[in-house]
Amino acid sequence: MGFEVVVADINAAAKKLKAAASGVKGADPSADVDDIAIALPGSKSGPKATALSTAWKSRFKKWHDDAVTEAGEQKKSADSYDAADYAADLRQRQFERHHLRGVQ
Repeated sequence: MGFEVVVADINAAAKKLKAAASGVKGADPSADVDDIAIALPGSKSGPKATALSTAWKSRFKKWHDDAVTEAGEQKKSADSYDAADYAADLRQRQFERHHLRGVQ
C-alpha cells in the first residue's frame, strides 16, 4: 500500500490560493463603510460604521495573509517532494552503479 503525490497538483493549488488571496484583498468593502462614517458625523451610525470598517479591514487582511502563507507552504511542500524524489533517484543510480557492476 502506498500513495502518490502529484507535485503539479500541489503547485496548481498554490497558484489558486494566491489568486484567491488577491481576490480577497480586492473584495475588502471597508473603504465604502468608511465613507458612511464620514457622511454621518455625530450620528450613532458613524461610530458603528467605523467599528465595522475596522473589523472588516482586519479580517480581510487576515484572510489574505493566511491564503498567501498557505500558498507558500504548499509551494515549499511541492519543492520538498521534488527534492526527495531527486535524491532517491540519485541514490538508486549510485546503488545500481556500485552494486550491480558486472552482474549482467
